[in-house]
Amino acid sequence: MITERQEWEKYSAAVGMAVYDSDIDKSINDVFKRADELMYKDKQKSKMGRK
Repeated sequence: MITERQEWEKYSAAVGMAVYDSDIDKSINDVFKRADELMYKDKQKSKMGRK
């Protein structure tokens, strides 16, 4: 059974978070890169859950 989604069901938000780790991060950009990677992984999981 396929139903049309409500307009509000078509939107989502994704947030990535990473904490500075002096053992692996050489700059703040490394932290941002890890946060982005985590965000995209979470976003993919979220999309698969909505199908």
